Amino acid sequence: MTTEQVPGTEPFHDLTYEVRNRVALITLNRPERLNALSYRLREEIGGAMRKADADPEVGCIVVTGAGRAFSAGGDLREQPIATQDVLHGREVEKVVIAAVNGLCYGAALMWAITVDMIVASEEARFCFMETRFGVSAGPNIPFLVGPQWAKMLVLAGEEVSARTARRIGLITDVVPHEELLPRTLDLANRVASMPRSFVRVSKSEIDGTIDMMGWAANQALSRRMRPLRRGTPDDAFGPDGRTLTQIREQDGMQAFIEARDAAWKERWTHDD
Repeated sequence: MTTEQVPGTEPFHDLTYEVRNRVALITLNRPERLNALSYRLREEIGGAMRKADADPEVGCIVVTGAGRAFSAGGDLREQPIATQDVLHGREVEKVVIAAVNGLCYGAALMWAITVDMIVASEEARFCFMETRFGVSAGPNIPFLVGPQWAKMLVLAGEEVSARTARRIGLITDVVPHEELLPRTLDLANRVASMPRSFVRVSKSEIDGTIDMMGWAANQALSRRMRPLRRGTPDDAFGPDGRTLTQIREQDGMQAFIEARDAAWKERWTHDD
């Protein structure tokens, strides 16, 4: 008789986990799929973060991606597209820092804005890609960038560079690509060097203040709206007038992706 592995428990298949000098480093490791968030990877991220949160030797958590992407978002090969939540950075007691090494799209960006700090490579790009075929980006993005930029990112499906992301308040800082992991681990080590109880209480106080500013209410609203805001490729049209659903069914996933992005060949925003 064989037993199946419980999702999100070790051994991890789609990420690597290691502890470096009091910092837990979680690396999403599906580079051939641009670290797309499959059901299994979402579960494993939660398992790895819980493991780090429970480890008394760990003082800070860093999440990054292998290859040229942090994560391209939900895995389009899974139907329906994987939409369950990843364990939020605000759901663990320890500080979570995202080291965004490349593309950070859709569901991955929705997750990244829940962590405590985001450090990005100069090569990073940010986009709520799934909004282009009707998957909501959630209501909390205005807390970081304000209502007008929230609408630019969500309602116009705009991709922004790391430099623009820092300018609008989406991320903490931008560093040269080759310095991303060393710089982020240095920041994480500084957090890990702080008194643990102070960090835990202070993170809770700051997050509590954000909740009183409306974050918690928006999360509740998002959960209530979820049945009404599933992906809607049936009313999103490609250049030839067919819906994205028709294109996917008739021509396959690559044609769906090309039609989805046809109007966004060039970024509308420009770096300073």
